[in-house]
Amino acid sequence: MKDQTQSPIHLKIKKLKIPNFEKFRIMIALGILGLVGLITFIILALVVWPHATVTIQTESSPVTANLTLTASDAVKTLDETKKAIPAVLKSSDQTANQQIQATGQQNNGQKSSGTMVFYNCNTADTLAGTVHTVPAGTGISTNGLTFITLESVDVSPSHFNGKQMQNDVPSSSIDVKAQSAGAKYNMDATSYDVAGFTSISGNGSKMTGGTDSIATVVSQTDLDNAKKTAITTQATNDFTSKFEKSLSDQNLYVLTSTLKAADPVITATPSVGQPASTVSVSIKITYSVLTLTKSDLQKIISDTLNNR
Repeated sequence: MKDQTQSPIHLKIKKLKIPNFEKFRIMIALGILGLVGLITFIILALVVWPHATVTIQTESSPVTANLTLTASDAVKTLDETKKAIPAVLKSSDQTANQQIQATGQQNNGQKSSGTMVFYNCNTADTLAGTVHTVPAGTGISTNGLTFITLESVDVSPSHFNGKQMQNDVPSSSIDVKAQSAGAKYNMDATSYDVAGFTSISGNGSKMTGGTDSIATVVSQTDLDNAKKTAITTQATNDFTSKFEKSLSDQNLYVLTSTLKAADPVITATPSVGQPASTVSVSIKITYSVLTLTKSDLQKIISDTLNNR
């Protein structure tokens, strides 16, 4: 009997190769980066680079030239040879209105009055026989209070008594009235100094009739204070800056050194001295300045630089 034992079968098995997934991921990532770079390059090439700004710096040097101009409103046309340029005077008004309280005090009472005689005790006048005339309207004062003569009067010199002068030649008696109203002018008889006559003295009677009636009125101080508050330094600076800018906008060159401000014109309603509790104050200041036409100035400057 034949041996039925089978011999072993030899199978050749080929070893399978396992893929490297890490390397595969790296290649995919590089591919994506390359695609993004390509898209970025296309955008830069088509959109950004054509509109790039290129800045070129150059060196410059200042040009110096001395230029002496004659600018006057008397010059009517540009004279390049004489460097004379027409100047135009421009002006503008700064105004302000304000309502203020009146603070002045005025005595509207009656004025005291009396009579006065004068004596002249001047030795030279006595020797020469000189007569002086005290005119109407002369002020005579005592203790800081003044009366006014209402008529003129002649004053003859007095006589000697041995070596002494005497008040023995009085003038005629004349009427006098207090300079201002008020009961404080009521006083007993006393002596007075006479304005303008150092050698003449006055003897006054008792002064009577002065009364007080105090009223609130507009004073000059009220107006002066209104000017300070209505037009401040800042308001003036703002106004002049706007004035100069408006001229520059008209193609005018402003000679700032010629800017001048006129004296303020102040109007009060009611006026100074009038009774009032409040007063309306209007203030106006006129500013003026010389200006040049910019085209004229540029032409002279250009000519000066070209002829250096």
